[in-house]
Amino acid sequence: MSKVRRVGRVKHKYSRKKNTNYFYGYKPGRHIWCEGPSEIYTALMLEFDDTILTYTDQILTFELQDQQGNLFCYTPDLLALELTIFDWTVIESKTQFYQMSEEDIALLKWAFKTQHGKTFRHIVPENECSAFRLKNYETLYRYLKLCPTQALPIVTAKILCGDALTFEDFRLALIKNNIDEAIAFAYLAHRLAIFDFDEPLTDSTIVEFI
Repeated sequence: MSKVRRVGRVKHKYSRKKNTNYFYGYKPGRHIWCEGPSEIYTALMLEFDDTILTYTDQILTFELQDQQGNLFCYTPDLLALELTIFDWTVIESKTQFYQMSEEDIALLKWAFKTQHGKTFRHIVPENECSAFRLKNYETLYRYLKLCPTQALPIVTAKILCGDALTFEDFRLALIKNNIDEAIAFAYLAHRLAIFDFDEPLTDSTIVEFI
């Protein structure tokens, strides 16, 4: 079996200025490097994916072989620990306009499965999520840092607001009871109150408590 070696990332001055972003991941509990919007959107998807326990950025380079036995190295964009298989999944994130070829995807899926026992995923965020869902992830992401039940227990929220209401009703009910309206956003971010992520989040959006 091919060895896996840990390598440091090389951050060239040009790419750091133009393409590389420092993104704080609440699941890993640290900042990670994301090169371009596709990796940022993929990280946002992982933050809101309940099957993902944690994830990390480019910390490993894998040595692989193709079907002809030729050696090559591959550094994934992200590695995600999936609860469904409790193993790390290798992720390559691309934009709609710069996707991997089907041949390369097939090669990497085969190589990782046969040589490292790992799943390879090619993710194009725009192909997996609606534009509204990605926008909602961007809006709610910052509220993941809050623990809403400390400020407003679920039972109390249901008493104050009922089981189904508009998002505006939810916010105003909190404000009336001297609770920061940020808690309403945190309830949605942590999926303690749910809404249709594929529709715009507005004051008239219907939310329901779990």
